[in-house]
Amino acid sequence: MQRSAPGSFVRLGVFALASAAILFVAFCLSPVVRADDQIKNNITQLIGLGHKFLGSASCKSCHGDPAGDPGSPAKRGSEYTVWSTLDKHHESFTTLSSDQSKAIATKGGYGDPTASVTCLACHSVNVPAAQQGGDFKVADGNSCEVCHGPAELWSGSDGSPHKNKGWAQKRRDADGFDPVKQAAADGFWDVRSPGLRADNCASCHLAIDAKMIAAGHPQPVFELNEYASYEPAHWTDKHGDQYFTQLWAAGQIVCARDAMNELAKRIGESDPAAAVTDEYNQAMAHASMLQILVDADSGVGSEVKDDVDKAMTTLAAGPNAAAATTVAGDADKVFTADLAGFAPDAAATGALLDKVIAGSGDLTTKYGRRGAEQAAYAARWLYLSKAWDADPKHALPDDLVAEYKGFFDNRAAPLGDDAAKFADAIAKIKANP
Repeated sequence: MQRSAPGSFVRLGVFALASAAILFVAFCLSPVVRADDQIKNNITQLIGLGHKFLGSASCKSCHGDPAGDPGSPAKRGSEYTVWSTLDKHHESFTTLSSDQSKAIATKGGYGDPTASVTCLACHSVNVPAAQQGGDFKVADGNSCEVCHGPAELWSGSDGSPHKNKGWAQKRRDADGFDPVKQAAADGFWDVRSPGLRADNCASCHLAIDAKMIAAGHPQPVFELNEYASYEPAHWTDKHGDQYFTQLWAAGQIVCARDAMNELAKRIGESDPAAAVTDEYNQAMAHASMLQILVDADSGVGSEVKDDVDKAMTTLAAGPNAAAATTVAGDADKVFTADLAGFAPDAAATGALLDKVIAGSGDLTTKYGRRGAEQAAYAARWLYLSKAWDADPKHALPDDLVAEYKGFFDNRAAPLGDDAAKFADAIAKIKANP
C-alpha cells in the first residue's frame, strides 16, 4: 500500500463475543499490505529512521509484571505480559505457518509465507540485518517496536529518555512538540497522537491488493476505536476531552485516504468487478465519514470541503479513479494540515453524531455492510465520547448492546432482517442523552 508520510476502551461485551470469528481474521490474518513491488507501510517508515530495533525482550525487564484481572484497567508495568500472552498481534508471525496462510501464499505465488517480503511486511518487523540489535527476532511478530518505533536511542541505554518516569508526557507537554520530528530524532513513535496511531494501524489493517484477495485472503475491515477495543489494552486512554472523537476522526481521514487510493489502483489495473465493487463500498463508507467531518465546520478540512463534495458527487454514480484520487489527496491534506489542531468539544461531537445518525440509512442502502459497519461504529464511539465528557464510566445501555449484537451476528446475510435491528439501534442512540 502506498502511503504518504504522516504529519482503557469500554467494551461492548456481548457484541465483541458475537464477533469473535471475524476478529480472529482481522487480527491474526488480515494485516497484509499491497502485494506489489513497492511495499510501503508503517514499518518501512520506521526502518527509514535508521535506528536499530532491539526486540521485545528488551522491554520485558521493566514491563513484564503480571497482568491485571480481565476487564480491569491496564496495569502499569504489565505491558509486555499483556502483549505476549493476550494480544493477537503477538501471533501475527505464527499464523503464517497455518494451512490457510500457506494456501494463500501458494495460490498467490508468494512462496514461503514465513519468508515472503510481502507477508512479513505486516506480519512481523522485517528489518535489515544491520538494524537488528539486542534480542531482535522476526518470529516475535508485531512486537513493541512496530507501534513504538526502533528503541535504540529512546530506550536502549542507561541515558535514554525512557529511563525517566513520565518522560513521554513531559515531551508532549513541551512547547512546539512535534511527534513526527521527535520520531526522526530518536525513533520514538508516539501513538498517543491520534494521527500517528491511525496511520500506524491502518497501514496494515485496511487496503489490500486484489491479487491477494483472489488468493483467498480476507478483505480487511477497520475502524480505529472499534478494533482497538477488541484487544486487551496494555495502555490507558483518557475518557474526556473528546479524545475518542479525535481518534475517530483521525481513523476516518486515514482510512478514506488509503481506501480511495486502493480503489483508484484497482480501477486502473482493471481488477475483477467484484474486487472493485467491494473496495468501492469500503472507500465510500470511510469517505462519507470524511465528508461529514469536513462539512460539519469542525475546524477540519474547510479548505477541501468543496473539492471533496464535488468528487463525492461523481463517485456517487459509481467507481471513478480520478475522483477517488482526488478524495485521497484531499484526505491527506486534512491529515497533514488540520488533524493535529483538531480539538472538538462535546457539542461538536454531538453535531457529528447527529450527522452520522441522519445519514446512516443511506450508508446502509448504498454501500451495504461496509456502510452499515462504519455508521454503527461511528454512532457508538461518538456517543461514548460525548457521554464520557460528563461521566468517564458511562457505557452503552443494555438494549443497545443487544441491538448491535443482533445486527452484526448474522454473517451469512448481514443485511437481511438485521437491517431493521440496526435502524432500531441507531434510533435508540439518538433517543439517549
